[in-house]
Amino acid sequence: MAQVETVRGAIDITRLGTTLMHEHVFVLNEEIRVNYPGDWDEESRIAGAAAKLNALRQRGCAAIADPTVIGLGRDIRRVKRVADRTDLHIIVATGLYTYDEVPFYFPSGAGRAQRAPTRWRPCSSPTSPTASPAPG
Repeated sequence: MAQVETVRGAIDITRLGTTLMHEHVFVLNEEIRVNYPGDWDEESRIAGAAAKLNALRQRGCAAIADPTVIGLGRDIRRVKRVADRTDLHIIVATGLYTYDEVPFYFPSGAGRAQRAPTRWRPCSSPTSPTASPAPG
């Protein structure tokens, strides 16, 4: 059977059930959160997110797809901590959120990151001929 990766590991697609396709568990700017921590309490935010997802589960939803990517505060460890407090399946996104340039870390070849184009052409529609990446 076909499987889908969730934050807790792969599951058979027949176990997904009713799935909401665009639900952010958290959207954060990590630099702001770290430098101005005033109202951020990690434990209470995780507990609050789990409570909301448990309420969603009680209403019949079995899974969500969380499109939070790098640039929107993606932290899979944090989402996993939420997932461990609910039986709702969470599918997480990959990729970047950017307007026109990939963060320097990626095109520079730092770490194990794959090389990516450094500039993207503006796209007027998903089928636009300008939707493809610009050369290097």
